[in-house]
Amino acid sequence: RGRADAMADALASTLDGLTLDGARHRYSKIYDRVPIERVLATAEKDAIGRTIVVGGWVKTGREAERGALLFLAVNDGSGPGNLQVVVKSETYAELGELKTTGTSVVIEGELRAPPESAKGQAIEMHATRVLMVGKCDGATYPIAKKKQTLEFLREKIHLRPRTNTIASVARVRSALAYATHTFF
Repeated sequence: RGRADAMADALASTLDGLTLDGARHRYSKIYDRVPIERVLATAEKDAIGRTIVVGGWVKTGREAERGALLFLAVNDGSGPGNLQVVVKSETYAELGELKTTGTSVVIEGELRAPPESAKGQAIEMHATRVLMVGKCDGATYPIAKKKQTLEFLREKIHLRPRTNTIASVARVRSALAYATHTFF
């Protein structure tokens, strides 16, 4: 635990002030993370060229160019969308460790427009620093890219919020509870 705290403190001291228009993650105490939902909702012209910090879990990862590049889909639970992050081997030496679904990461990088050939995304992040907060063993991680049944998720209670279905239900429930409390 002491080594992880020291790494977090070191990263926090180097990443001060890297936000997207002051959009700091409301639960972040040390990283000044920007919620991925805010990044995806920001107009492309306002976001491109900015350096920000995001954190979350790797949903999918794939290597390209014989291990020189890694494409990660990262989600922090703030919304249903994923942010594509491009990590070069010069930025993080062990790319194979990062691509496993469920790995927890904090990434600093520059927002750029995706190439013309990229479909379905308006923006991507090119990583300049990567901190792997928690490693995940892909062989034992029970939530794969495929759709999971609700019966299966009942057995994995601690991982349910990472699925799209349960996360969406939780966001709707939260919005309804907030609306009820502000009305009364």
